[in-house]
Amino acid sequence: MAKPFFKKIAEDLLNLEINTIIKSEMSAEKMPETNREALYSIAKTYGKKLGQLNIREPIHWAFGGIRSFEELKERAKSGNKVLKGQLEKANTEAEKDEIRREIYLVERIFTQSERIVKLFERLKEEASNNSKKSETGYSDIPENIATEELMELMKKGTLKRREPHTASQRWNNDININQMKKYKDFDLAPEDITLIRKVWEIGIDRIVLQTFVQIDGDVTTRISEIFSKNPNKMVLKIHNDSISTSTAYWANIFKAFVELTGDTIAAIFGKKR
Repeated sequence: MAKPFFKKIAEDLLNLEINTIIKSEMSAEKMPETNREALYSIAKTYGKKLGQLNIREPIHWAFGGIRSFEELKERAKSGNKVLKGQLEKANTEAEKDEIRREIYLVERIFTQSERIVKLFERLKEEASNNSKKSETGYSDIPENIATEELMELMKKGTLKRREPHTASQRWNNDININQMKKYKDFDLAPEDITLIRKVWEIGIDRIVLQTFVQIDGDVTTRISEIFSKNPNKMVLKIHNDSISTSTAYWANIFKAFVELTGDTIAAIFGKKR
């Protein structure tokens, strides 16, 4: 058991990611105490932003579970098509830049929602729920029904809500914020916790600079096209300072890991020290 554990930590230490984000406003809000509430918060943030972009339908699952994020994926996907159509008709560069920002944002919502859906699918598999009842929050629904089919049934008004049963909430989170307090928080792997924290922290904010550093010395920096047209020296300095601080801290952590594990790290990667 120790070897896979150390291997996962070592793999996580092989790459470093530094993001510089521009926010429209700042707040002292902290990440929610539970992963359930954090997922609910992410879904609400995504849903609100899609609404502001006039990507308003369909909205049936305003919670923080697998169906909620499947719905967000569908909304982002359909919205992306609309925005790309608007981009083709835009007349000025300013209009095009604004639409490109919106396209990037809905693509991020789609990608991150997809990752969270996969997280729930893993939780569901691990839960190995043997209940014959539907785990979607509605009665009489085939477990593997496609999102589109489910939405069509809901539009027809043929489905009735029922209280979610405890078994399904072992892995799902399609419940309101008050109900979340009744259920135990998810038992997540470190990489899943990291995913939720990163998605929550970045939210819908604009990433203008992103740098990846690999242990072998490769460095990749991505710059937002809009930012490249009007670079800000202060933002560039902040990003460069963040890289310097992060790499120094990263190097110390990796050194401590090697000293802690000794020859184990060589065995993990199949190399001689």
